[in-house]
Amino acid sequence: MASKKISQFTPTPGIDSSVILAGIQNISGNLVNTKFTIAQIGNYIDATSRYPRNVYIIDRINQTGSLSSMGGYTSITGGMFMISMYIKVRSVTSGSIQCHLTFHDESNDPVDSQYVSINSTGFFILQSFIIRVYPGTTINISSVFSGTSINYDYGINFQMISL
Repeated sequence: MASKKISQFTPTPGIDSSVILAGIQNISGNLVNTKFTIAQIGNYIDATSRYPRNVYIIDRINQTGSLSSMGGYTSITGGMFMISMYIKVRSVTSGSIQCHLTFHDESNDPVDSQYVSINSTGFFILQSFIIRVYPGTTINISSVFSGTSINYDYGINFQMISL
């Protein structure tokens, strides 16, 4: 996809441009070009792009135990996704809940990563992160609870940020 220089950068409401820059740095290991400010980099975003866009949003309350899928999305085209999540543990008795992220990376290698482990009550905003997904594969977040009992709420947003 050819990039076009647009005359003025208009940030998408609710999206912090510095998050996008951090994601570029995290994926490639270094900044694309350190002489540009975030706003200047925004000037080179494809003006006809439909990105970023929310492709999956879920908000659930009063969950108990493990869930094989807290949320999942199958990417037809592949691309880069930003994953955001919160979890509110209302009650927990002698145990912890772990959330796992599974997907296939750009080389179609499976990735299964523990995302978080929580063993106390409270509201937890989990760090957003960016992944690149192989076409036709599924992004999934699951939970595993070990202990006596738990009650929790959670919300997940998968946002496609580029092809």
